[in-house]
Amino acid sequence: MNLEKFRNDVYEMCAKLSKHLKENDVAKLGYVRQQLIEMYKKNLVKINHSILELICATNLISRGYKVEVEKDVSDI
Repeated sequence: MNLEKFRNDVYEMCAKLSKHLKENDVAKLGYVRQQLIEMYKKNLVKINHSILELICATNLISRGYKVEVEKDVSDI
């Protein structure tokens, strides 16, 4: 998949998921989207993983959490 196709798919999914967020939370999902696009450029994620991340992020953002993609939570 090329970058343009990936970007279009991720933007389309974010548009759909944004309908489930408060207006001030949409930018938070956009931040996650940009993180995923940058990771795709480095060949670190695929589209299926990214869509799942966006779905999970939407749920967490709607509950008041801050979301960062692929964040290390321990030294293990």
